[in-house]
Amino acid sequence: MMKIIKYLLLILSLVFVVNKYVFQPPLDLETLKERYTDEHSNWMEMNGLDVHYKDEGSGVSIVLIHGTGASLQTFDEWADTLKKYYRVIRMDLPAFGLTGPNIDNDYSIKSYVAFIDEFTRKLGLEDFVLGGNSLGGEIAWKYAYYHPAQVAGLILLSPAGSPIQEYDMPFFSAFTLARIPVISQLFSKVNSKYLVEKTLRQAYEKEELLTEDKIRMYQDMSLREGNRAAFVYRMQQIQHDPILQPNELMIPTLIIWGEKDKILPLKQFDGFVEMKNMQSVIYEDVGHTPHDEVAVRSVHEAIEFINKLEKYSN
Repeated sequence: MMKIIKYLLLILSLVFVVNKYVFQPPLDLETLKERYTDEHSNWMEMNGLDVHYKDEGSGVSIVLIHGTGASLQTFDEWADTLKKYYRVIRMDLPAFGLTGPNIDNDYSIKSYVAFIDEFTRKLGLEDFVLGGNSLGGEIAWKYAYYHPAQVAGLILLSPAGSPIQEYDMPFFSAFTLARIPVISQLFSKVNSKYLVEKTLRQAYEKEELLTEDKIRMYQDMSLREGNRAAFVYRMQQIQHDPILQPNELMIPTLIIWGEKDKILPLKQFDGFVEMKNMQSVIYEDVGHTPHDEVAVRSVHEAIEFINKLEKYSN
């Protein structure tokens, strides 16, 4: 009898440990809104989603798209500077931030391109500058590929989607683990704290920028209802995305890359070097997030690029 009681107590203890330290329930959306919205936050109804976005400043329109696992806050420093001169628009993509998951679980590049097309048309945007980091960079240049008349210029920060399909991504990161069948099944319930922090430290070369508040924000956003499962769907759909050739684009393009990028190593840049109307900046000692790691330098590169665009220069 005592053995049975001991086994039962052991099982109860294991259940407690798993629930407390391994599995984690989602965070309530209203709680997230209280923490991560402000007077500039707006909401747009699109295909059953309430899309969280910010629209600040006036003048030439610049649309900024965040990367995988991020949210519109990743461009806070850029937006603070750019909105002094331009109209700056950024959103939480479906599957990320406060926007949350698509009803149909479609996170293909084709779906994201269609999302940006509908989003910009609803805002009445034409002839705008489009920028993005990582996944956001891929969405930006592939949107321009399909809708060249809409885009006056591209600003790509360590963009994904290079036709060079050689990756040397760290194995123990959310990006790789989410593609392993058995492990991926746990993602929708697992406590994301350790994995999110580990992946951020791989993305940032300048780890001193990873404050407790910034890490907590990424962790909180991952716990928005449906985001963990949507992240897995996105990772598993990457292999089905079309491989396009960026050198077919004629749109003026600025590419910014970090020499120490571990998520999309600099070799990926080789797939963009033959773009016909492209200029590039490579930063030493910078990782996957040049818009944050060298925010002041990179945003002024962007401003100089925008001001030299033929359509906007005097």
